[in-house]
Amino acid sequence: MSSNKTEKPTQKKLKDSAKKGQSFKSKDFIIACLILCGAQYLISMGSFVELMGAYRRVIAQVL
Repeated sequence: MSSNKTEKPTQKKLKDSAKKGQSFKSKDFIIACLILCGAQYLISMGSFVELMGAYRRVIAQVL
């Protein structure tokens, strides 16, 4: 088969591929967003903890 398809898939082919699990579902998108947001949260909290440690060291030196 050619990799350059000129015609759109028929409704039957779309339904068949959905039954086989070969289609993108909204649940997949939501899960991907949650993973990315969770990773971003963990990265930002790591930076926040480092910032708080530096702040505490400065305050400890002043007092």
